[in-house]
Amino acid sequence: AWKDRERRFDQAKRDAESEAFFLADHAGRLFEVSKVGLGTASRILGKHPWDEAALSPEVYTQLRALADSLPYVEDIWLNDEKGRLRVTSFGFPSPTSDASDRESFKTAMLPSRDLFIGPKIVGRVTKRPTFLVSQRLETLEGQFRGMVAITIDSNYFSDYWTKVKLAEGTRVTLA
Repeated sequence: AWKDRERRFDQAKRDAESEAFFLADHAGRLFEVSKVGLGTASRILGKHPWDEAALSPEVYTQLRALADSLPYVEDIWLNDEKGRLRVTSFGFPSPTSDASDRESFKTAMLPSRDLFIGPKIVGRVTKRPTFLVSQRLETLEGQFRGMVAITIDSNYFSDYWTKVKLAEGTRVTLA
């Protein structure tokens, strides 16, 4: 009985490790796509002054095309150094919004190019539940220029996880 218990325990452990690997890989792919999207959005903005970018239908069209090309990406948002929304793929001209009180913007102000992966929020403009992945924008000289963010449809996870057979009572947490 003891050997059978050990065998079952070892098999359960291998199954859990395998499931964790695939779930982590699935989540990791979304964040890799997000990095590409953030970098491309930053290049679309380029050296455009904020006022010029905000009035440019071309910048909007390029951002909208980028958002449409990335699965589960809802919108792309570019905020200036004060947190004001200046350009978005959500609509043209951009609606008025201020992210200066959001954790994502406060993190972008820090001298780090690390990704910020936020908690689930309700978008101030879209009024939809979402979460965002963001990164600091810098000038060529390395000065803080603002923040670029991508909002993600949280169904990315539920669409996948509902198809994965997990043991009853299993919880999946992203950290």
